[in-house]
Amino acid sequence: MVASLFPLGVSPEPTFLAEVAPGVIWVAALLATLLSLDGLFRSDFEDGTLEQTLLSPQPLFMVVLAKVFAHWMMTGLALTLLSPLLAVMLFLPAEGMWG
Repeated sequence: MVASLFPLGVSPEPTFLAEVAPGVIWVAALLATLLSLDGLFRSDFEDGTLEQTLLSPQPLFMVVLAKVFAHWMMTGLALTLLSPLLAVMLFLPAEGMWG
């Protein structure tokens, strides 16, 4: 939503949008990730699951890694798949698409 409203707030000119498109896409992706990151362990803390995880025989590193991987699959993968669409919408040149 941030990337789609950005041209309305600043300037809809294609040359300007092509110039700032990489920064807008990165900032929008970081904002989307930060919004969902707060709830990553909050529900586990509130219902006591986090305490049980700390007491369990599984290594804490593996449990946290699995939870972060699942979080990335739900948010990061969707952002990765949508970023080319945002790049086209913001007139990003073809040579800048991979970045």
